Amino acid sequence: AIFTDEPQKRCEYYRNESQNVKGKGHCSNPQYNNPAACTANEGSWEEEASWNEPPPECVGSINSRDNHNGNVRNGHPQYHLWKIPSYVKGRCLIRIRYNITTGDYELGATANPQQEGAELVGRKADAFFIDSKQNDPNPNNRRRSIFKLKPATPLVLGQDPVADWLNLGEHVEDKSRLLQLQVNTNQYGRTFEDRTHTFLVLERPAGVPAGKRIVNYNVRGRRGNIV
Repeated sequence: AIFTDEPQKRCEYYRNESQNVKGKGHCSNPQYNNPAACTANEGSWEEEASWNEPPPECVGSINSRDNHNGNVRNGHPQYHLWKIPSYVKGRCLIRIRYNITTGDYELGATANPQQEGAELVGRKADAFFIDSKQNDPNPNNRRRSIFKLKPATPLVLGQDPVADWLNLGEHVEDKSRLLQLQVNTNQYGRTFEDRTHTFLVLERPAGVPAGKRIVNYNVRGRRGNIV
């Protein structure tokens, strides 16, 4: 299942791009996440077939304030009611990923055009305009390293950009009016949390008819409500 605060814009794309219904690939060199970069760096791009499953459910998520890991609506934690398919049994794995993209990537946002050549002007309205063309041309660097080269497509947001943000007047020789924004681009669009859990699904007891509902109840751990 996929939860998003923009279901009208994103759900159709997410459902169509899921590996449930569409084959995916990966590079033999994990630094590269697309065929062009993979083969250009002597990697082998390997395709995997789809899982031949129905597309995932995609819904609008329950509203929560920023950076809040506690209760939401009606005093309950974030939740999803999942009907386990009848053919699933044995040991299973669930992976929970929390992807974030900040408002700095909204259409019309402007990064530093002189430091990184990264000005966003008049771009066609597209919720998915950031793709592999925005990748760091020097992957696998330290987390806070500044790009050494400019990618083919201008960056939307550069690392630690420097500019005359207050419009005080930039001079070739006098750089005292320039200010640097402390921007770590790893924190502006990323998989913020990634948790994997295993669990067992037992076969339906012989005494419970197929049409009867079985509900799995869980309780919160001893750590309680984390905020």
